[in-house]
Amino acid sequence: MSKKITISVPDFLHEKMEAWRDTFNLSRIFQDAVSNAIKKKEDIRKRMKEDLSIPEIIERLKKEKQEVEDDCFERGEQSGLEWARRAHYFDLRNVLRQPVEALAGPGGSLQDYFKTTFRQENLSRFQGESFNEYRKSFLSGWKQGVVDFWNIVKNKLEEK
Repeated sequence: MSKKITISVPDFLHEKMEAWRDTFNLSRIFQDAVSNAIKKKEDIRKRMKEDLSIPEIIERLKKEKQEVEDDCFERGEQSGLEWARRAHYFDLRNVLRQPVEALAGPGGSLQDYFKTTFRQENLSRFQGESFNEYRKSFLSGWKQGVVDFWNIVKNKLEEK
């Protein structure tokens, strides 16, 4: 038994289909194409279910993701420390009082600095959600680097 369905095609394709209708069995072509696409999907699902190493692969991918986040944090920490070493006293105090996301975001006092830094650190290779994750990790590390620097120098500033 067969079922009738309706499909949509762009105008240019419809014109070509009409021109060649007598030489092709369009119904058969469609059936074959859909059957092949479904078979590919089913084969992939079957292989995934049969692959007993999926849990190990997931663990490996989680570990790799964490390594990238840790690397971004460490690179941010180093960058924050370097920035703090060159920063003016008032800029340093300003950074310590504000969330780093506000400083790096639109209209933030360090927006241009972070755009350049992200480019130099090759964070722009991450897109969409990934960029936001690694950006946050980098910024957290950056702020930690600034805080660590401040904790080393703050008491020495009072000395005469």
